[in-house]
Amino acid sequence: MKRLVALALPLVLLVAACGDSGPDPSANPKDALISAFENLSEAEGVEIVFSLDASDETLVAVSEGSLTAEDASKISSSAITVRTRGRGEDAQMEMVATVAGEDDVTIKVVDQVLYAQIDAQGLVETFGGDPSELDMAASQAEAQGLGFVRNAIDGDWIAIEGFKELAEQFTGAAGGDAAMIDQQKFIEDMTKAIEDTSEVTHAGSDDAGDHLVVALSIRDLYTRFSSSIQGLTGAVPMGGLPPASEIPDEIVELDVWVADDQVTQVRLDFLKIAQTFESEPPPEGVEDFGLLLEIEEFGDEIEAPDDAVEVDAQQLMQTFMGGMGAGGTAPGPSSSFDCSQLEGAPQDVLDQFADICPGL
Repeated sequence: MKRLVALALPLVLLVAACGDSGPDPSANPKDALISAFENLSEAEGVEIVFSLDASDETLVAVSEGSLTAEDASKISSSAITVRTRGRGEDAQMEMVATVAGEDDVTIKVVDQVLYAQIDAQGLVETFGGDPSELDMAASQAEAQGLGFVRNAIDGDWIAIEGFKELAEQFTGAAGGDAAMIDQQKFIEDMTKAIEDTSEVTHAGSDDAGDHLVVALSIRDLYTRFSSSIQGLTGAVPMGGLPPASEIPDEIVELDVWVADDQVTQVRLDFLKIAQTFESEPPPEGVEDFGLLLEIEEFGDEIEAPDDAVEVDAQQLMQTFMGGMGAGGTAPGPSSSFDCSQLEGAPQDVLDQFADICPGL
């Protein structure tokens, strides 16, 4: 699993880092691509919409019978929209998960406070669950002193205070940059990777702009990517990402569209990746299957919601990591807490769980 994450993560973050007129993409595709990436780094904000680029029939075929046509339609009408604005302590973020055409989950980070809202009822109905189980879950949470769970189920906004400090504790970073990628350095690293080791060709144009095909080394991209997230890898629950030597030294292709010196669209073709790393052909009926990212500049303010229910981040994390002890500390010796979740965490975090995880 770690190896698969390591293969996919650099590509996903590369396209996510991608907003005057630059070099002609048809005459000089590589320079045009580099210019478009650099131009986006200067944008005030960016909006990226992630969705699967596949027909319902393809999704059913990929699932090899585990998905119905109705299930496939729900997936194909789902997307994740991420908006970012500003940098450093002024950075703002909003993520909206659209499930089966409905905006069911919204997460915001404003003034270093994380806000979340979920349409629990809508999600249960979408996936054919029993709505009565929501009330049962809320009652069980209330019995443990977690009254905010009912607020969340009822659709209220939840504000997680202390989110920044908790992230700093688990990543070992300081100064408010915990679990954050230096956007400027990341774009510089990725632009350098394209400039040094990639081949870029022009593959025509359509409504999204000039279509460029980027062939680049996944190992080289991963190596450069890793240097940009040194503060983040300590928070990876499975012990961090593997060394570059474990990443295949293979060439992968990425489809990028550029218009007016802006990256407008990126497509990661799963079938091309499968041909590179898998020996077996895709299931019959799978002809076009990929991850599509639609990109544009974003200039609006992301506003914090009013009347959010405040939740302490430390309490929330301790609950998710196995339940609180009598003093609000790590789980006791009888807990079934999975110690492997702490592999790679900073020493001060490990010290809090020393009694139940002595081997770490």
